[in-house]
Amino acid sequence: MNKEQLKKEVSGLVKEIIGKYPMEAGFQKNLNAMSEELKERQRVIQELTSSLEGLLDILRLHIKYLLFDLEATRRENALLIQKLEDNESN
Repeated sequence: MNKEQLKKEVSGLVKEIIGKYPMEAGFQKNLNAMSEELKERQRVIQELTSSLEGLLDILRLHIKYLLFDLEATRRENALLIQKLEDNESN
């Protein structure tokens, strides 16, 4: 569910509740405040999710670099071992 859909749904529910059940002004104010708090929490969750996705992308990139470095090190070790074996056989 995206941000706009959530806003519409929450606003619709608030209007429906207010329309069906006559309320005291204080209760209606509390309901509106809870609606705004819900919207704010949803915004914070979206920001955190975006931040987490960015961090995961960076982590994936670092892992790729580490794997590349590991393979290069293995190739270098294999070449050095081969050179040592060649020197010992001569």
